[in-house]
Amino acid sequence: MKFVKGEVTAEQPVTARYIKVEVKGIGLCPTWHYGVGYPAWFFMDEVNVY
Repeated sequence: MKFVKGEVTAEQPVTARYIKVEVKGIGLCPTWHYGVGYPAWFFMDEVNVY
């Protein structure tokens, strides 16, 4: 499993009702994965907004 942390900051406080997170997947499972050649899935467990 691979965990990737990202961070976005703004110069001024932002008021919003929704946020949009865009993720670019890897396409197909890599050769070392048991699902090699099949479409890879992306799971997002949590997004923290402060």
